[in-house]
Amino acid sequence: MVGKENQSLASPCGLYCGECLYFEKQCQGCMPSGGQPSWGKCQTYACSKERNVEHCGECSEFPCAFFLKQYSPELGPWRVFYKAGQLVYRRKIGTAAWVREKARGKNPDPKVAVERHLQWERERKIEIRTRRPVKVPVSQRSRREKLIFASTVFPSNSSETNTLLMAESIRAFARSFAHAPVWLFTPETEKQLSHVFTERLLALDVSLIPFKVNREILGFPLAADVFAAALAESKAVSLAELLVWLGGNTLVLQEPKDLLLSSNKTLGFRPVHHTLIGSRYNEPLDPFWTQIYHDCNVPETRVFPMMTHVDGTRIRPYFNAGLLVTRPERRLLQGWHDVFFRIYQEPSFQRFYQKDERYAVFVHQAVLSGVILSMLETSEIQELPPTYNYPLHLYAQDVTDHRPSSLEELVTFRHEGFYTDPQWINKIPAKEPLKHWIASKLRIEKSN
Repeated sequence: MVGKENQSLASPCGLYCGECLYFEKQCQGCMPSGGQPSWGKCQTYACSKERNVEHCGECSEFPCAFFLKQYSPELGPWRVFYKAGQLVYRRKIGTAAWVREKARGKNPDPKVAVERHLQWERERKIEIRTRRPVKVPVSQRSRREKLIFASTVFPSNSSETNTLLMAESIRAFARSFAHAPVWLFTPETEKQLSHVFTERLLALDVSLIPFKVNREILGFPLAADVFAAALAESKAVSLAELLVWLGGNTLVLQEPKDLLLSSNKTLGFRPVHHTLIGSRYNEPLDPFWTQIYHDCNVPETRVFPMMTHVDGTRIRPYFNAGLLVTRPERRLLQGWHDVFFRIYQEPSFQRFYQKDERYAVFVHQAVLSGVILSMLETSEIQELPPTYNYPLHLYAQDVTDHRPSSLEELVTFRHEGFYTDPQWINKIPAKEPLKHWIASKLRIEKSN
């Protein structure tokens, strides 16, 4: 184990690895790892070796253009200026004295100091959450959150990668919502979430909430999501004005202002991406939707037309379950839960599953649509702009006028693991800064 006053913890870029929250847990430092810290390959380390200097401050070209660009988008350029100042000071007093000061806390990194404080706050929140809940009169409650983001995560590489990208994007790009609570619900199973994943959630101030669910539910497509959505709603009732339920494969790219619903609205939604098992508005109800409307008690007067997201088809209400903004006190998601688990295994639906497996995959959305029409007046429902919940995986199929020329035009988008394609960075319709931001997050994930 490397001692905290070991000069090998002085990295070429101006940072002291001994201060990092990941030091010793997941990383031994930049120098001891040969320029391969936990987040990936360090180009600054390689450059210093090539120029045969101990650190950038000793280079004749310091601070060069390359050095000035070495910062993450979410932190901003101030980080470069901090490192430059440290390198000048280190050159003046010598590396040994600089490391000694760092190890003894006399010259702390402001970023790390903030991270440690946030870690302390998170630990306090965890302690508070484990106490027995006590009912507090409304007059004595603290101010509620404007909104809470919630989703599910499962113990698999794809699910963990997707939800980490989602959480990172909220913290980096959601602006006034960047510090909103993020809840990730995970089923208690024999397989555990990875340690690295949970550590990164901690660093992002994301709450991981386990829930018990039986194997039958876990084995049916997206049934666990229905279960978790109702649980999230029940927990949010006294804590937030709005609950934003997201598919775990969502990325947020801009401040999602439209999630703040008008006071007279109960639900914000986007239609489904394309028709599939949907019901075309100008055609009679088919047997599947007839059964849905019957079991959900849908009044005929509440059925209205909407357009699918990418194929522009006029259909009866068919809401995408990957982006829902609700008022928790209305218990809409609980209604979805109750009806879904009452009917999804009924013989009347089994026959559809046997006919076409897509009915099993999307029955949760069909039931959601029926419950919304049953519980809410049309005037309470607010369609979000097409810049929300855009399906990147259907980009080539988009025939509508609102097809974006680049992802930067969107507020949120969904995907189906675009990063698994080795050529993804050349294929996605995005500008270089966004591509590099995504790549940097994927490098961290891959290195772990």
